Amino acid sequence: MLYVVQIEKGKLITHDGDVETGIHHMTLEKFLSMVQVEYQETYWIPDPKGKRYKRVNFQKTDKVVKKTKLE
Repeated sequence: MLYVVQIEKGKLITHDGDVETGIHHMTLEKFLSMVQVEYQETYWIPDPKGKRYKRVNFQKTDKVVKKTKLE
């Protein structure tokens, strides 16, 4: 599923739920009439990759959780 968000009047951002795929300078109605794949209108944009948690933090947390589950 692909998503489209209207950020300003005449500005749209498309994303796939994880990564932004494009910015478009047109109205939502015109965009939806022109595209040939199904888009769902939403009101959220994924966080930029640089501002997300780093995987190393999750791995350290994972080790602690497994250790406490075994004890």
